[in-house]
Amino acid sequence: MAYIKLLAPVAGMAALLLTGCGTSSLPAASETSQSHAPAPSNTSTPPSKASASPVTSSVPSNTKSMTMDAVTLRVPNSWSIGPPSSALAPGAKQITATSSTGGKVTIHRLTPVGGNTFILLPQLPKPPGLTNNVENHSPYFTESEQTISQVIDATFSELTATGTEYMVTVHLPSSQSQVVENILRSIQAPSPANVTEAVHLLPSQSNSSVAIPLASAKSGSHRWILAGGQPATAQEGWFLFRSDDHGNHWSLINNTSWSAPGRIFPNTVGSPAMLFWNSRDGVIAQPAYASPALLVYWTRNGGNSWQKTTVPFPYAANVFKAPTVSRGANGQLTLKVVSNSKKTMIWTSRDGGSTWTQ
Repeated sequence: MAYIKLLAPVAGMAALLLTGCGTSSLPAASETSQSHAPAPSNTSTPPSKASASPVTSSVPSNTKSMTMDAVTLRVPNSWSIGPPSSALAPGAKQITATSSTGGKVTIHRLTPVGGNTFILLPQLPKPPGLTNNVENHSPYFTESEQTISQVIDATFSELTATGTEYMVTVHLPSSQSQVVENILRSIQAPSPANVTEAVHLLPSQSNSSVAIPLASAKSGSHRWILAGGQPATAQEGWFLFRSDDHGNHWSLINNTSWSAPGRIFPNTVGSPAMLFWNSRDGVIAQPAYASPALLVYWTRNGGNSWQKTTVPFPYAANVFKAPTVSRGANGQLTLKVVSNSKKTMIWTSRDGGSTWTQ
C-alpha cells in the first residue's frame, strides 16, 4: 500500500487526496474504473446508483461489523465499539471504535440541515492517478491517506444523493498498515451523488439563510449556477454549473484552480453577478477584495473558458454587495455598483464585456 503525504486545497473544505486502498463501492453498469480524475468539463451526471454490494472474499474472519445508517465497515474483534453520539452540530452523528493500543476508527455523518451547505459543493481539485477506486471519478468522493511521525491517518468521504455526507477516519500506528488497509477495503457505502443530484440540493438564492454565495443566469433552455466555497483569507473557490435542458440535468464546466496560473476564473472573495444573453456569451462581475475595482470575466463559449478585465473605481470605495449587470435591446451592457457609502457607479460595454466605459 502506498503512503503519500499530500495536502490539496479544496474550495469548501480541505482534503487530503490519495490512496492505494479502494473501497468496495461498485460502479454503475455504464461506468469504468478511472485512475485519473476527469476535467470539470467532462464531469458526467449518471443516474443515482444503488448501495455497493459487500465484498466478502477479502474480509478477515476475526473481525466484527461497525455500522451507521447505510455505511458499514469491519474492525478487529478485539476492538471496542462505543455507542453513537449525536451531541454535535444539528444533523451530525458519529460512532467510534477503539483498540487497546489507542487505534481509532470513526464514522461521521453530516447533513446540510445543520447549515453546512458547503458540503454540497464538489471536492476539487483532485490529483490524478492516486487511487484505483472506481468511485474516484466523482467530485463528491475522496479517499486520503498520510503517514506522519509513524502514524497513519486515512479518510474516506462522500456526499450521497440525499445530501448526506459520510466520512470514515482511521488513526493507527504505521506498524499496523495492514489493519488500515483491511478497514478501508471493507467499507460499504452508498455510491456518491452525481453533479445533477448535488445541484438540485443547492438552496435557492431566495433563501436568506444560504451560506453559499450564489449567482444564476438563464437564456432559452440554458441555465448557469455560480457557487462559491468557503473563503480562505482573500481567496474563494468558485464552481460553475451548466444545464442545457431547462435545469433538469447539470454538468460542472469550470472551477477555480490555483495550480494553473494561466486559467482565468473567479478566485477572490466577493458577491458576484452573472448574465448570459445567449448560449455562448456571458459575463461575471465581482468586486475585488484587495483593491477598489471590479473584476469582470467574459466568455464566448458558454462558460467553458473566460477572459478577465479589471474595472477600477474612480475613488476608494468598499463594496460588499453584488453589482447588477443588464443588457439593453441595442446589445449594450450596463454594470452598476453601489458602495457602502451609498455612492453609485455605472459603466457600459459595447463589446460584450471585454472593455468598459464609466
